[in-house]
Amino acid sequence: MARILASLILLLSAACGFAQREQATVELGHSGVLVADAWNPLRLVVRDLPGASLEVAFDQGTLRTGEIPGTYTVSLPGSGGVHVFEDDLYVPRFTSLVWRVRQGDVVVASGAVDPRMVSDEPLLLIAGDGPSGLPTGEELPGRLVHVHPAQLPGRAAAYDPVLAVLVDSGATSADPAALAAAAAAGSIVTAMPGALEASEGLALLFSGSVQRVGSGYFATLDEAQGVAAQLRALAAVPEEESLQRRIGTAVARAISIDSGATVPLMPLLTIGAVYILVSYLLTRFGGPIGVFSALILAAGASFLAFAHLRPPAPVAVANTRVLIGAGGLGTEYSYFTAISYSGEPVTLDRAAAPATPVPYRGTPDALEARLPRWSELAFEGKPTLATPLLTWRDDSPQLRGNDPVYVVGEDGPAGGDGAPPAPALIQAVAREVPAGTALAVSGGTVHVALPAGGP
Repeated sequence: MARILASLILLLSAACGFAQREQATVELGHSGVLVADAWNPLRLVVRDLPGASLEVAFDQGTLRTGEIPGTYTVSLPGSGGVHVFEDDLYVPRFTSLVWRVRQGDVVVASGAVDPRMVSDEPLLLIAGDGPSGLPTGEELPGRLVHVHPAQLPGRAAAYDPVLAVLVDSGATSADPAALAAAAAAGSIVTAMPGALEASEGLALLFSGSVQRVGSGYFATLDEAQGVAAQLRALAAVPEEESLQRRIGTAVARAISIDSGATVPLMPLLTIGAVYILVSYLLTRFGGPIGVFSALILAAGASFLAFAHLRPPAPVAVANTRVLIGAGGLGTEYSYFTAISYSGEPVTLDRAAAPATPVPYRGTPDALEARLPRWSELAFEGKPTLATPLLTWRDDSPQLRGNDPVYVVGEDGPAGGDGAPPAPALIQAVAREVPAGTALAVSGGTVHVALPAGGP
């Protein structure tokens, strides 16, 4: 009898444990650590919640500006079972962040993030299967975050807040593709000698002491020279510190938008002089009828000017892409500049983030932001991995296409024989990249081929 009772108790405990199993789990950031003003990884797991949706709501406002809402929404398939969704979410500076998983009108799970726990300091990811073998007491660059090697994402945007990735000794489950994505996105990817000895796939990635891949680096560490000192030296490379951001700022400033029809200055002055003369003659010699006629003339001229000079659309958007590559890997960045003439929403057909706080609604592949009337705002698209079309071969830049290629030297960008002067966009980017970088503009994309080798 006692055995039967014990068996029943075990069965009831197992059933209760299964019933209490979370139907939805949400993880924001690397191991739950968020970085402000950066793209952060998002992982959502739902169990038996057909048609569920996730909403992440921000308040970007301050006491002075009031509430400035921002939302990110994703809808999951209508089928049951287990669904895993992974994406990268831009996290602005916020005063509140709340997420909710809904099924219809029912909130299945929810949570919040304390803004005091979020900073803009970049991360140092330690990828290891167990306790870290790093020496204690050494000052390391960035905020230290431990992650399991198998959890490293393979998306470029996920490494936007990551300064460096260190593969610890014994981390044999680290995916080489994820490490390549981290380097292509601008992170410093390093590995302890023990990790390279334990994994042949990782050893193939680190063929030299320091080599540039994408806009980042692969670097091997020498334990005899001190791990912390080597990491600090690599993190202090000037061109690596904020290369992508500096290029993005230069591109955003160089983007221009056609605001509609314009009139040359001399015809405009001539028309204005004739209008003033006619109005003077009507009011001077026409009496009351002349004054009335001058008013009708002013109204007609204003209507014609508005009809001719008004914007062709309520919203104008200019888009420029930048593809930064080296070592056969690259990352594409998109920069948008939008002008709202009528206060209507600005809609972008890809995930993006506004440069300054404005109300917006985002999804995994689109963004809708509301700007004040006659205002201009820059947006940054989510970075994605891409194959570079401009590469270095035998000390010579090669571009797939017939557009001119410019190499940045001490005197600025210089083209080959017969190449036209560098356009303004090339000159703007050239001021932000290291010497020896090749640049080209082709099909609305600025191609950047960084020099090979280490810093």
